[in-house]
Amino acid sequence: MVHSRRVRMGFVSVVLTVAVGVAYAPVVSAQQPVPPDVVQRLAPDCPAWYTAGARQLTLQQPTRIEMVCRVTNPLAEAVDYAGAMAFTLGEQARMAEWAALRGQMSAAGNQMRWSDFVLNPGESASATVVIEVTPVTADAGRPVVLFTGARMAARTASGGFAEVALRPITTETVAGLLSGGFVLSSGTGSTARMTVPTSPRTGSGVGQEGPARPELLIPMLVGLLALVLCAAVVSARFLIGNAGETGPRHRRRLGGHE
Repeated sequence: MVHSRRVRMGFVSVVLTVAVGVAYAPVVSAQQPVPPDVVQRLAPDCPAWYTAGARQLTLQQPTRIEMVCRVTNPLAEAVDYAGAMAFTLGEQARMAEWAALRGQMSAAGNQMRWSDFVLNPGESASATVVIEVTPVTADAGRPVVLFTGARMAARTASGGFAEVALRPITTETVAGLLSGGFVLSSGTGSTARMTVPTSPRTGSGVGQEGPARPELLIPMLVGLLALVLCAAVVSARFLIGNAGETGPRHRRRLGGHE
């Protein structure tokens, strides 16, 4: 009889299995449940960063990314990672280099496998892989998938079993890439290029390039003519007013001499 329950925590999906009497392959019988928080701590931590090639992911341009996966035993007993830790590569990713300080590491087809090592309490182990990605047209405007998923199985010395399934890992999580790890949708260079959309300029023509617009000249000419007429009217009134004030005095002066 097998009792199972699934717990989702953060970025991992944790499967806890307790077998009684009947083995649940590849789990042996008489196993002890492993607390969910401990299972999550047994899962690998895999930070990644840019190392070479196009820092801005660009169509048909290769980019190299280094990833180091580390596991640590937080328990007071040994943990056996004899079962393979399998990572499935994305379509545009390939393993260029790989190495493990403990255990065996191999690449076959689209899978990377790391297994055959035991960690005593407090011990850690790490494996390094260099992944090369070359985006294609279908990747434009989105991140590239490094691993479609990963699964890890570990067994404690007391018989507990923990299985962890990781979600897909994409270039969004890679440090040092431009544009947040998204693929440039146009251009062929290895540096980021930004196209700023522009809109047609409108207005009265001040500072505007190109020839003058006829529909704007007519209102300007009408306004200028109105100003000239207003100036002429004001000048005429001023002259008439002055003539009215000086005429009578001139006549009185003439009369005084008679």
